[in-house]
Amino acid sequence: MCKPMLPLKAGDEETGTAAMKDVSYDKSFAPSLNFLELSDLFDLSKPWVLVENGSYQGYFDNVPAAFRVGPWKLACRLYLVVAVAWVLFECIQCYLHPPTVPETDYHSTYGTNTWQWWYNATGFAWTLYIAYKSLKTPMGWSAGLSYTLQSWTLITLRHGLSALAPFVPELAVINEHLRFPMLLQTAITFLVWNFILFPAIAITMKNPNRKRDFYKFNFGFLLSQLHMANLPLAFINGVWGTPARELNQMDFCMALAMMLQYLALYLFVLDRLGVHFYFVFSPRTPLALFSWTAFIGFQFAGFAMWKLAILKYGGVVA
Repeated sequence: MCKPMLPLKAGDEETGTAAMKDVSYDKSFAPSLNFLELSDLFDLSKPWVLVENGSYQGYFDNVPAAFRVGPWKLACRLYLVVAVAWVLFECIQCYLHPPTVPETDYHSTYGTNTWQWWYNATGFAWTLYIAYKSLKTPMGWSAGLSYTLQSWTLITLRHGLSALAPFVPELAVINEHLRFPMLLQTAITFLVWNFILFPAIAITMKNPNRKRDFYKFNFGFLLSQLHMANLPLAFINGVWGTPARELNQMDFCMALAMMLQYLALYLFVLDRLGVHFYFVFSPRTPLALFSWTAFIGFQFAGFAMWKLAILKYGGVVA
């Protein structure tokens, strides 16, 4: 969902043969933060943006400067305070007054030697392999900072826990808490990349060589898994591959908490390091008000959609 935005340095578009380099081609990309220490993130004497021009190693120079440097808009700061307060309130209320859930909903029998179990076991091995391949790219561990890889991690965990639950029933509760966040994040990744970011990037590319390599990158093996196969994998596991139950407020709050976690990582860590995977979330322009609202809207729309899908197509694994 993010990686094509990373390896393009300013000036590449001006060379006749330069193309949109993805991380599997660009061996020069090697995440290194040796010039920083963890304490720099908490040192109030340091500037908010810790890297030159707000662009990590120059890889985000193609992102307009208005999104990389400068103060946050006041309206964005106020919006962020209200949004965080709302999420925390919802999560605290859910913790203090958890929804009544039938015991069978979290401890349904996860059968062994069923099609569902064999699918989950095989799916876990496959998704773990793709995660390993993603971390073996020149991006290394930093690939895990993307929303794409975080959603893929949830897919991997869900498959693994679903396969283990018949043998360790206590894992069923954890598995159920991850069901909706996994389905939601996967749907967001699939829709935003394939129907918003990918077309937008392709349309703005004028150099035919860059456009050709970008298409090759997008439809290559690894990205096809992360951005296209991800939704079917999540659907099969979250709807058909585990016992069906009705989603509740706890599921919604878990998704909100994970949304808040990634937003905090993006705004208070990645933004300061000049890593702009999703620059439309930058609070330096009013565009963030729209993108943040859309992100929250996805939580509500996704909850209604996946709740219906599970009740309509889900089954009991026995």
